[in-house]
Amino acid sequence: AWTLGPEAGFATTVAVAVHELPQELGDFAVLRRAGFSTGPLLLANFLASLTCFGGVALAGAPFVASRENELVAFTAGSFLALALHSLAPQALATLEGFEGKGAKAAHAAWMVCLVAFIVKFLLFVGELEESAHGGEL
Repeated sequence: AWTLGPEAGFATTVAVAVHELPQELGDFAVLRRAGFSTGPLLLANFLASLTCFGGVALAGAPFVASRENELVAFTAGSFLALALHSLAPQALATLEGFEGKGAKAAHAAWMVCLVAFIVKFLLFVGELEESAHGGEL
């Protein structure tokens, strides 16, 4: 993403950090609760993290560079799908637990916020694409 420009690189870096930090903490907590000891768990997590160097090597391959826009769009869509897949059901389940006359309003408000977030995110991606191509799409 950094090859597309600083805006795309920064946005991707933030998206990855926002995704990975809670993911790693959650993985650690789940595996720790499952009985794994801290030392071997951290070592295994570190070794798994080393696979990112394979991704860096792959990103430098010529066939990848020619498909950069498609790969960035695929990656952004994957992050969005993962976020919606894990967050939306949990939030909706929490809202369904509410009872009373405000429950339907809370549910509707959450859905409006979700749709607004998706629209804003897609507009942001469009702005990044436009700036990456110098105003020409």
